[in-house]
Amino acid sequence: MVLVTVMLASTAACLGDLEPQPGGNTKPDAGTNPPPPDGGGQQTQTARQLFDSTVVKHLAVCQGCHSGSIQPTFVAAKEADRYATLTGAGAAVLANFDATKAPILKYKHSPAGPQTLWDATKADDITKWLAQEAKEHQ
Repeated sequence: MVLVTVMLASTAACLGDLEPQPGGNTKPDAGTNPPPPDGGGQQTQTARQLFDSTVVKHLAVCQGCHSGSIQPTFVAAKEADRYATLTGAGAAVLANFDATKAPILKYKHSPAGPQTLWDATKADDITKWLAQEAKEHQ
């Protein structure tokens, strides 16, 4: 009887010290609550983290025209505001985060050439970001 009481007391004390684990059923929010590690032991970046680490620097080339003078306006003048501005542009630029249709990837800036604005690396960065956004907005 004494052994059972000691075991129960130890278990209760241990359970009281447990901290909540990140992840669960909540969606990540703007990069502050990253999802749990994937099967490879690496942590998946949130869409916001991908945007901040890869995509935002690519938008500098768009800023001259698409920060106000030419529609659609999707690049904020301040880098810190670019995520909200671009994601707020919606279907006109991002096609609901569908990389196969997103004008940001498909638009040809020069009628003389078949290429889009992005080289393969930049297009890949944007595609990965759009895919993560799509997952988070399901």
